[in-house]
Amino acid sequence: MKADQVDAVLEFLSHRPGKHGVYDMQYRPIVHAQDYYLVPLHIAGMTNWYRNFARGEDHRLIDSLDTDAAERALAADLREANCSQVAEGFETVLNKQRFEIDVACRFGDYLFLFECKHPILPCNAHELRTSYKHMRTGARQLGAIKGLLADPQIEKEFYRRLGWACEFAEEIVTCIVSANGMFSGLRINGHPVRRMAELSNMIRTGVLRTMRGSMETNDGRPMVRTDEVVERTLWTGPTLTPEFLREYLQNDPLSKMLFNGMLEYEQTYSLEEGRLTFVRYALDGEAVASAIAALPSSPSEGVKHKLEQSVSE
Repeated sequence: MKADQVDAVLEFLSHRPGKHGVYDMQYRPIVHAQDYYLVPLHIAGMTNWYRNFARGEDHRLIDSLDTDAAERALAADLREANCSQVAEGFETVLNKQRFEIDVACRFGDYLFLFECKHPILPCNAHELRTSYKHMRTGARQLGAIKGLLADPQIEKEFYRRLGWACEFAEEIVTCIVSANGMFSGLRINGHPVRRMAELSNMIRTGVLRTMRGSMETNDGRPMVRTDEVVERTLWTGPTLTPEFLREYLQNDPLSKMLFNGMLEYEQTYSLEEGRLTFVRYALDGEAVASAIAALPSSPSEGVKHKLEQSVSE
């Protein structure tokens, strides 16, 4: 950094008392105090500085790409899973209405439609609301598309424009794909939300992995040791099937497994003569690990091969 840039950078990263608006220490971890700067070291050290710089300037690296990263990655995963009829970033006009879909895939008797959203991992309540707004937008878009394709003639024309030779779909399955995992497992107007990393893993391997660890001291330093690794698969065969992908999205087997492992507890605050009680939930890791351990005991050979490929990459 050049000497003449220091003041500008400090001004961007610091908060001056009396400024209007909401102050978020994640974005401005330096506090200006007359002739001094106060720096909360833990927050400043843990803050994702580059992420917040980009967010503050309304800049995204993927803005310069013709196709968003999630679209390209999801389409590549589906093609690698032998889904031959895959389209990404498809736009057209059907029945005088603009039709845009991030990823469409005809797999077996099902038509899968994916709308990809790229909200950054929220670090405050405002950004959490923004992430939820992205999910609602995705649900609205998928609802409109599914409504259009309910007309058999429009569905037929859709396939013709894609160059796909296929019959009418037995069912249209939708999914909102999120870059962060804040709302994975949520269902909005019937459209499931899935985190991109989770969806990709279910398409590529179907494998779930749990680890048990312990703490030990080595030369006076704490060390974490892995005692046991358990791998199970949700797939019922050696490869991804249309039936499994439909089951994973429509019936939420993985989400149900996790939510069923939640414990409910109450947190109560005394307010003079009254009490204020909040119901909260916490994940019971042991319960989830037991549920995963009850799945088929080991990945199939096809899954093992994909895992070995992932490790080598």
